[in-house]
Formats: sequence, C-alpha cells, structure tokens
Amino acid sequence: MKAGFSNFLGMAMALHLLIDGYNLMGCSGNSREPFADPLEENREQLMEKIARYRGLKGAQVTLVFDGGKGGYPTRRSERKRGMEIIYSKLGEEADHVIKDLLQEGKKPYVVVTSDNAILNFAEARGFAFIRSREFEEKMEMAAFLSEKGMVEEETSNKESGTKKKGNPRRLSKKERRRRSILKKI
Repeated sequence: MKAGFSNFLGMAMALHLLIDGYNLMGCSGNSREPFADPLEENREQLMEKIARYRGLKGAQVTLVFDGGKGGYPTRRSERKRGMEIIYSKLGEEADHVIKDLLQEGKKPYVVVTSDNAILNFAEARGFAFIRSREFEEKMEMAAFLSEKGMVEEETSNKESGTKKKGNPRRLSKKERRRRSILKKI
C-alpha cells in the first residue's frame, strides 16, 4: 500500500507538518538580512513563529534543520515549544532526514519546503506538500486573523446546480485530495 496522505484521508488525525527549517527560514522575514542576527537567533525566531501557528491550528510539527559543519556525529532530536526539532548529523543535509521520514511513511505528513527534489520525492509517495513561501503567507494570515479575533473562512468548491455528469475542468482526484488537506493548513 502506498504511504502518504491518501492512506489517512478517512482517519480523524491531526495535521502533521514536516518542515524544512532552513528552507522556510530562507523565505521568512527572519533572515532577509543574513548578517543582522546570528543563526541561532534566526532559528529561535522561526521556531517561535511556527509554535504560534501550531497553537492556532492545532497541528503537530516536525521541524528539520541541517546539522551543518558544526553538527553532532549523530542525528539529534529534541522537543521544544511542543514541536519535534531534528538536527541532521555532521555532514548530512536536512533533505536526507526528510526523505527518510517520508520513506518510513508512519505519519500523514504535509511537507513544507521549496526544494524541488524533496517536493518530487514527497509527491511520488503520495504526501501533500506546500511551498515555503505559501506556508509563510498562511502563517502570517493566521496570525493576523487571530490578532483581529477573526476566523478563517474555508473556501467551498460546491458545484453549480446543473445535473451534468462529469466536468472536463475538474481537477484530478490526486490534486483534489491534496487541496483538501491544504485547506486545513
């Protein structure tokens, strides 16, 4: 059976975001001036922003960062602000960790990255995904609406009242499932 979100559509499970940390940080307002703040401070700001979003949406979050050149000899994992934070081992990229988690297929992840290799890997295994810039905008909108005491409206894809069979403009079943999951983000 193919892993991914299609296996979990019928189950009442919380949204589980699998986030490529530095990729999201790259499109985030946290790092527009790369030399303004140390890397650790940028990571903390990003984690705070994601934690607020997690609290608003009730999502589970796994945030993956590159261990980089100064990493540990093995992968390191910790819980912080209600999220699982994973650091890849020394010399290992976060992409490899994300692909490993997707390969296991134990959770109905929604992948957050703009890395095409990861997006293609996730899509091939049936996982939903959202690009980092789009997710950043969704986090900002959720924070804005929360501050104003407003609730996001879910867009409805109701069909017109005609009784036609089939719709030549209808999205594929795979794309309809993906969009259904992304509405929850």
